[in-house]
Amino acid sequence: MKTAIIITAYFEDTPKKLHELYSYFRGGNFDEDIFSDQKSSFFTLAADAGCKKASEAEIQVDLIAGDFDSLNAGGDTVPSGIDTVRLPVKKDDTDTGWCIKHALSRGAERIIVLGGLGGRADHTLGNLQLAAYAKEHGASLWIADSFNILTVIENETLELKKKEGFKLSLLSFSDKCENLSVSGVLYPLSGATFDKCDIPLGVSNEFVDASAKITVGNGKLIVAVSADPQSVF
Repeated sequence: MKTAIIITAYFEDTPKKLHELYSYFRGGNFDEDIFSDQKSSFFTLAADAGCKKASEAEIQVDLIAGDFDSLNAGGDTVPSGIDTVRLPVKKDDTDTGWCIKHALSRGAERIIVLGGLGGRADHTLGNLQLAAYAKEHGASLWIADSFNILTVIENETLELKKKEGFKLSLLSFSDKCENLSVSGVLYPLSGATFDKCDIPLGVSNEFVDASAKITVGNGKLIVAVSADPQSVF
């Protein structure tokens, strides 16, 4: 499986935590937790000031892309010696969005965005929409920080291994998610329907078995595995 890792400017934890999180995804532990040790090939991108975050965390990136407004605002410059794409300030895509489209153009089947949940709420919501966009274009997109991993699934089954200290939440991204079933959790479901404008019934479920199986028959479903701040990767 070809996997792209995108480091954004919005990773809010320490460089050490970023390095640990990157190593979790790059080193095979994520594959073991989610994909039963399915092996991957990787390439790494930095979006705008994500290049500074990567450098501080001693992470080597293959490509830097952005309009560099956030990088320049901090008085920093683009590092030399790395392939760089300078994007216009006035554009339809966010810097992260451009990196996701680039990853898709390079055949990525899975895209991991590190730091796509911190900072500005509009970017967080936009990245969730980009997860749905990636799904429409044949790839899974996972958004992660030190305490959360989120993805969007559609008309499929996903099995997640239990991770100590983490809870499982499910939210409808489509207007409705139908024929939704969940097993291996404290509050199982069978053939349920989630409505985007109804109360969020799927928040803060708990793993009770070694893994949870989530099936959605029709619709796009947000899947979040989240921990309180004291429980970290």
